Parts: sequence; structure tokens; C-alpha cells
Amino acid sequence: MQIAKKLGVTPKEISDVFEKLGIDAQRYSQRDIEIGRLYYASRLSKIDIARKLGVSYNTVIRTFDKYGWKSLPRPKSADPEEARRLYEKGLFQKEIAKQLGVSYYTIGNYLRELGVDIRKRGYKSDERRAEARKEKAQRHLNKVKSLRDEKFGSTCRICGVGRDERKIAIHRKDCQKHDEKELWSLKGLRKLDPVEWAALCVMCHRGAHWAHDDMSVGFDKLEGMTQQGNQQDDNKTNLKDEKSMEAKLDKEEAKAGSIDKEVEEMRRDLFGEDCFFCGPVPENKRLVIHKKDGESHDKSDLWDKEKLRNLNRDEWVPVCSKHHRYVHWAMNWIYMSWEEIASAFLGIREKNKSE
Repeated sequence: MQIAKKLGVTPKEISDVFEKLGIDAQRYSQRDIEIGRLYYASRLSKIDIARKLGVSYNTVIRTFDKYGWKSLPRPKSADPEEARRLYEKGLFQKEIAKQLGVSYYTIGNYLRELGVDIRKRGYKSDERRAEARKEKAQRHLNKVKSLRDEKFGSTCRICGVGRDERKIAIHRKDCQKHDEKELWSLKGLRKLDPVEWAALCVMCHRGAHWAHDDMSVGFDKLEGMTQQGNQQDDNKTNLKDEKSMEAKLDKEEAKAGSIDKEVEEMRRDLFGEDCFFCGPVPENKRLVIHKKDGESHDKSDLWDKEKLRNLNRDEWVPVCSKHHRYVHWAMNWIYMSWEEIASAFLGIREKNKSE
């Protein structure tokens, strides 16, 4: 159309000439034509064109690349040597641009054309740059934690422990897989519905997944069991002290077990080598003998030959250390008895077999 107008003929005549000579006519979209007109005729910058047409700067650049359009020479509105002098004096590019009345990018182009080594922007050393990155990451983390607390709270919904005592996780109530990154992103957190999530300490978080996966106990039921139990028992032992005591007893048991191998053989004969929940226990792990009523007991009794012979085996069950913690968690915080735990687990196991 432009050629036809320039030569004073119709576009059809130009099209016929192209077809006869085997020339593929470029087919411009209306937007491409407008970009070319604004750049070459109106002499707008590519950034101004993008703003005027409501498109991205990259869209304008891709249009130029698509048709092989050449950029017009840019008129220099500042002295490159003056920019170099100021830069070598210690000023940063933004300061120079403001002083000379040109853009930051113009100063960068001047310096590159003159072969000037560009300093790390905004920082006088790599060490300071690394420190700034850490500070920025910490500021982001603080904002994320603040938003997590605002949306979900900072105390565990099951045991009530706060972040000052134990790490708090954000648990998806239906236990479905999710992208962990969204829980540490401000943008991702803002999209989450607090009704579908709950703040849990790391111990209750693992327990909630175990209750859901192995006992089919949903979060609403889990929380209801916790609240009902709390009404019946207001004098609960502090979980932190309880965990510390359990670690101490585990250490004593391991020490006792390393003394007498005959007792260890007797334990295996009485209770087997399989965890009630997960089956065979690896050789590098120790099988724990759990008292079904959950009451505290002297663990050294389980490493004494005479006392082992007199144990009522119906009152004890072998479990691995991981499931031992889970069982105590279920008994202490959702008030389940051993019979309820075992029944729920066996129900799931039978269901899996039938499937």
C-alpha cells in the first residue's frame, strides 16, 4: 500500500508485479504498521511506543526483529567523556544520569562504548553485596512469617505449643500434596484460603499425616478429638518435658541393650523382629517394646531376663522408634487408646489388601 501510494498506482498493480517476479509480500498486522509509523515517522522511542500502544517493550523489540527493521541512530544528549569522568570519580550510573539529564541506560551504553569496567552496582565490594542479599532474604522471610501468623496463627492447633518452643508448619487439612514454595511466597500465601489450612508444630504435623494416612482420621475429627480430650484433662504434662524424658529413657534403653546380647535374643523370641505398623525393622534400628496402656514404666525392666519372663505379652507390642513416637502422640494428644489405634490401622490394612 505504501509503495502503491508513492508510485501513484493501485495496490493491486503492485501485488501483480510481486507475483510476476516471485516476491513474497510482507503481510503486516495493523499493530506492526502502527509501531513502524510511530518509530520512523513520529520518531517516538521504543519504550514510548510500548506505552502508547499498551504493549510490552519486548513486543516492540520482537516486531523489529521479525521484519529486520534497523534502529535509528540515537542523538547523543550528553558528553560520553563527561559520563566517564564522573563514573571514575566514584558516582554511580543513576547519579550520573540524573546529573546529565539522560536515562540510566544511556549512561550504561556510553560506558560500554568507551570500554569502562562497570562496578558492582550499588555496592563497593562483593562482600557487601553478599551481605545485602542475606539482609534482603531475611526481610522477605520476616514478611512471610508475619503473613503466615496473620492468616493461620502462630500456635499449634492440636497441642498449643508456640513458635518460640517448636517450629510451626502450615498443614493442608485434606493432606493432599501441594507446592511447598507457595507457603514461603507472599504471592502464594495471599491466594490460600485459611479455612483449608492449619498451623501445626512439626510433631503434630507428622502425627496428623499418620492419622490421616494410616487411620483415616480427617483433620476436623482430629481437632474434635483433641478438644474433647482437653476438656477431660486440664493437667497435661508439658510436651517439651515429655519428649525430653522419652529421649533420656531411649538412651538408657539403648545402653542397657548393648550390655546383654542374650536379653536381646530373648526379646526377639518373645516379640519377634517386626514393627506392628511397618513390618521388619532394619538391622541398624532398634525395636521398641511399647506398653499398650501408654503408662510410664521402667524401661530397664525390659532388659532384665527374669522380668522379661514374667511379662504379660498381651500388654505389650513391638514397634519401631518412629511409630513409637506416633503412638504416644495419638494417646497423649488425640486421646486414642491402643485398641482404637490398632483397630483403625488394621482396618486400613485389610482395605488395602482387598483393593
